[in-house]
Amino acid sequence: MENTIAFDWEIAEKFGPTQSMIESCEKIYESGESWRFNCSIRKFPLLIKGYPAYCYTIESQLGQPESEDDILPNNFYFKIELNNFPSEYFKHLDEIFIFAGIHNRRQLINPQKEGVILKGGYDYKIHVSMKQIERLAFPYNTNCTDYLKLWKQNNGFGPLNQDTCIEYCKLKKLKARGLCVDEFTFYEPHTEKVCSVTTTETTTYEMNKHCSMECQPACLEQDYEMEYEEADLETKVKGCGAKVNCNEAYISVRVFFAKFRLSEQIYLPKIVDIELFSYIGGYIGIWLGISFVSICDLLESLCQLFCYTIKTKP
Repeated sequence: MENTIAFDWEIAEKFGPTQSMIESCEKIYESGESWRFNCSIRKFPLLIKGYPAYCYTIESQLGQPESEDDILPNNFYFKIELNNFPSEYFKHLDEIFIFAGIHNRRQLINPQKEGVILKGGYDYKIHVSMKQIERLAFPYNTNCTDYLKLWKQNNGFGPLNQDTCIEYCKLKKLKARGLCVDEFTFYEPHTEKVCSVTTTETTTYEMNKHCSMECQPACLEQDYEMEYEEADLETKVKGCGAKVNCNEAYISVRVFFAKFRLSEQIYLPKIVDIELFSYIGGYIGIWLGISFVSICDLLESLCQLFCYTIKTKP
């Protein structure tokens, strides 16, 4: 049965927002006087409810395998102004909002699944923290995979944790079999053939089972958390008049790191090097002690046998 295509990536590009949703983005350092720098903004494809779409991402390292993480002071923050383009909504009574998420710079997430809703006409303050897990590679029982190393070898693309590895594995299997990608395959970004939303799931139980067995936990796993405060925009749009949803067209977002907290979970060997040498040294000492006692017993037995032979000799 041939799968029909509801939309393709060219149509998504053509009928997407006519302008970037990010009207302005600045990186600001507050230290006596403010230092402002424009953000790097890029656009990537992703599926929203099974339909091809595009998202905008800030300061992404995708496709940049040699890039390094920045060490920033806690007085640094992002200031972002967003435009909802309410005039392009088919139904003017629909609620105006944008999906947004904070994630690792080396990968994408689907903000509809993993992000939060930012409503039109509001100002948001977002505070970011991070959880980090460091696991032990083979031969330890965590048997983790160094996805970051593989990501760099793959020119800055690919999964960075076990969940995205499973989705990436499913995507490759569907492509190898010439099948379309259904809405239940969540790896981004990709521009493979997309199934119609009415198509049944193309991934199979065997695919899911094989990919789940193939993918191991990440040796380094990072997950971001955010707390946000919501308030009405102080300055409403001037000249709105009778324009529909005009006051809900804009969203202001500031992302702060002043309350940044790093929570680490680090796996350590049950026996570290010094303990291992102590155990080995202890066992060697015991073995040598037993051996020394055994040799003394042997010498004593030989002496007694020799003396007995001399005494009994006629």
